[in-house]
Amino acid sequence: MAAVLSCLIYTDSKSEGVPPKDDDLAIPFQKLMEVASNVATVMEESNIELKREDYLQKFAPDMMELTMKWCQGAKFTEICEISENIFEGTIIRALRRLDELIS
Repeated sequence: MAAVLSCLIYTDSKSEGVPPKDDDLAIPFQKLMEVASNVATVMEESNIELKREDYLQKFAPDMMELTMKWCQGAKFTEICEISENIFEGTIIRALRRLDELIS
């Protein structure tokens, strides 16, 4: 669940938006995107100004694998090795925001 919630708090503009390869993460991410698409449709039908693609891109899966590894007890150095293009400070900030969301 924490991995899916990480999609809501990670807001780095460098996000690639590439869905996770692992089915344990890809399937929940796909379901999240379906719900987000439904929300966008309702917003459009309600005449709320919205750029659909921009809205859907806000749900970035970049932190999902890192979050799952962190929850499984991986060391921070191991997580940093997994993350190819996310700075250490960004990871820490995202995990702290995730902790605040869950708490």
